[in-house]
Amino acid sequence: MSQNTFLFYDKPANADIWEEALPLGNGSFGAMLYGNVEEEVIKLNQESVWYGGFRNRINPDSRKVLPKVRELIFDGQLKAAEELVYTSMFGTPISQGHYEPLADLRIAFNKRILHHSEQWQERQINHSNYKRFLDLQTACYNSSYTWRETDYKREALISYPDQVMAIRLTADNPMGVRIELDRGENYEKVEANENTITLSGSCGGNGSKFIAKVQVISDGTIVRAGAFLEVENASEIVLYVAGRTDFYEEDPMDWCNEKLALAAQKGYEEIKKDHIADYASLYQRVDLDLNGDKNYLNLPTDERLRLFKENKLDDGLLELYYNYGRYLLISSSREGALPANLQGIWNKDMMPAWGSKYTININTQMNYWPAEVTNLSECHTPLFEHIKRMVPHGREVAEKMYGCRGIVAHHNTDIYGDCVPQGKWMPATMWPMGFAWLATHVIEHYRYTKDVSFVKDFYSILKDASLFYVDYLVRDKENQLVTCPSTSPENTYILENGEKSTLCYGPSMDSQIIKELWTGFIEVSSDLEVSNDVVSAVENMLKELPKAKVGSRGQLLEWTKEYKEWEAGHRHISHLYGLYPGSTITFEKDKEFFEASKVTINERLSAGGGHTGWSRGWIINMWARLLDGEKALYNLQELLCHSTAHNLFDLHPSNTTGMSSIFQIDGNFGGTAGLSEMLLQSHEDVICLLPALPQRWENGYVTGLKVRGNIEVNLWWENGKLNRAEFLSPINQRKKIKLNDKIVILDLCENKIVDYMS
Repeated sequence: MSQNTFLFYDKPANADIWEEALPLGNGSFGAMLYGNVEEEVIKLNQESVWYGGFRNRINPDSRKVLPKVRELIFDGQLKAAEELVYTSMFGTPISQGHYEPLADLRIAFNKRILHHSEQWQERQINHSNYKRFLDLQTACYNSSYTWRETDYKREALISYPDQVMAIRLTADNPMGVRIELDRGENYEKVEANENTITLSGSCGGNGSKFIAKVQVISDGTIVRAGAFLEVENASEIVLYVAGRTDFYEEDPMDWCNEKLALAAQKGYEEIKKDHIADYASLYQRVDLDLNGDKNYLNLPTDERLRLFKENKLDDGLLELYYNYGRYLLISSSREGALPANLQGIWNKDMMPAWGSKYTININTQMNYWPAEVTNLSECHTPLFEHIKRMVPHGREVAEKMYGCRGIVAHHNTDIYGDCVPQGKWMPATMWPMGFAWLATHVIEHYRYTKDVSFVKDFYSILKDASLFYVDYLVRDKENQLVTCPSTSPENTYILENGEKSTLCYGPSMDSQIIKELWTGFIEVSSDLEVSNDVVSAVENMLKELPKAKVGSRGQLLEWTKEYKEWEAGHRHISHLYGLYPGSTITFEKDKEFFEASKVTINERLSAGGGHTGWSRGWIINMWARLLDGEKALYNLQELLCHSTAHNLFDLHPSNTTGMSSIFQIDGNFGGTAGLSEMLLQSHEDVICLLPALPQRWENGYVTGLKVRGNIEVNLWWENGKLNRAEFLSPINQRKKIKLNDKIVILDLCENKIVDYMS
């Protein structure tokens, strides 16, 4: 069992640095804990606290101007086309709503509320024996310290079975605390009763109505003081916290009252027991050991990260980062919840970067890259449920914007499933591929699980996602079927006359996504023995999609022509979608494109690419698919060195946001997926063992990973070579196994472990 399962610190988080706090979550309710000594401030989130309600933003002129826009693009009049798109195709209003925090829970010890500026100085002076840690095996937070001759302990968890946050405070001398719920100026009412505090309000723009409620149970005396609760002469204080909005419940207050009453009746120990059992049933499925130096284990995590940046020798920290990615996915994406957004569920800002929405030109998809391979298929479910939420809106957008059948979405969606173009930034906004990319996740889930009932349920959605492009594609001057208008996500090219443009037809990524979608749809239709006009249409049109092109430097082209790029080190490497997460670019299928992918990545990196955490995470997966373990490892190390906070949150740099570096969760998931991809691949009709194992990982093991076909795989290696592999399948099936250049056939037996010795 891996020992790298704790985030550990010997000092509180800096009150001014949110990325030093530690996250708890149950999929829908989140908290960030700082571990401050004199006053603990816990930042609370509920996933559906949302500014703005659903609005039908379809531009009424879009369908009318579409033929003219296409004519202008094909004629090379790109500025005129962009102007027409800006006025007549972008959403009205321009933007969707955004995510907001729920509340702050303040617990002041010695009953003194500190001014914000006092906290950091005071807590450094007065405490000793300080420890705080997050246990990834139990999803429990703990801190302990000595302060004013009293030993204090805190525990916290957020239960999925009981849907409450539970906090236990203990001390070896009588303690007193003051408890408060706060949201700055952005709430309507807060009131305290004999042992509860309730904060209520509503977000602007017809957004969510929310409730945050805390219930206090103690062996001390509880006294109401205005909107505060004060507890005196206590050795133990237990707080239960619940939060909800009217997105789910007609009356979120009733829901909170019910959950808190049940929690009080059940008690802290039983809640903790059931929480750990539930969480561990997911987390303990996978175990990774890279045989790292055990001397690092007793160092605080921030110190390990500092040393890693100096020498990159702590492979145990890579284990910890990997495990943390699985922890974050379980904590931010559970059945019955919304999908993980740009920050999972953890957000401190009333106006977060990019609205902390669902950016579906890579970021939301990257959140779920590790779901299947790390054996967390259930955590994928919120994304599928949100796809269903998008369907009626996507159908309306397809018909009213484009005059097409089927379903379409662009580069963003929100909690309501909005599918209209978001924002007014041409490089990103006018990209009609978001729903298609999401639909490939349905196909991948089916490939991994072979869940026929699941794919039957989603078949009509896959059909309509495919159907949109049957109608939307048009022929270019080379008689190929292309998207138009579109962009290559967020990138800009330079025309021969020196002008910049983003709008285009047939960017490489679009064709690759459509091929991935259509190929998967045909596969699913065959498995279900379904035949219809859409299947026939995509089978005929598939061969008319443009193939990738190789440029003068041996690189894959991002657009239909070899343009000069405005930003050669751009964070998006969209034209390598077919390499990863797609599967159309492989060594076996096309060696030329496989080699051109290497040139493309190297050019991006040499020009300063990989500078965002999520982009670096993508690159790790690409190098793994290119079977280069050394470069995959280097980029994994770079992810930790340049895009990782003290609490191991992924960071997005300031140069593209105008802010200091900010948390964006996708890079965490990209890193976890990438490490898995280095050890095990199954995107072709073969299970590839240790395909990108770097020399540094000489000895190790991983157990519990999944491959397509619903097969669980365990691997052990020594001296850089596979020692043993185990395969567990729920059905009898025959599979190809590849190790280096050797392929063998294994007959897997129903629910029986089959060994393979190299």
